[in-house]
Amino acid sequence: MIAIDQNSCERCFLDKDGKIPADSGPHAIDCWLPRDPFTWSPWHVKWWVYAMSRVYSLSVVLPMFEMNGRGLCLLSLPGFMYREQTGKGYLLYYDLRYRLWKKFHKEDEC
Repeated sequence: MIAIDQNSCERCFLDKDGKIPADSGPHAIDCWLPRDPFTWSPWHVKWWVYAMSRVYSLSVVLPMFEMNGRGLCLLSLPGFMYREQTGKGYLLYYDLRYRLWKKFHKEDEC
């Protein structure tokens, strides 16, 4: 098992094939991504799309998500629906919106 980066915790490791272990769940997605989706690199965007596709059994074509976090945040719901092939693009859209909501509301609590 390998850690994805220095910010991941001890629970968040990829297996030797570079896949998400079945027991890591959504925590691994949160642990490996910066809190602010606007700051995501193209790698972070692809990682999030890949991980979400594994969790929700989505059919996505990763080259359709060649963008950084700012570009991802500017996508509308129809943009996500177009990029996800099984009609479940709303799951990506609402997960991203929730992450943005958490980012702005957590800062108010500090």
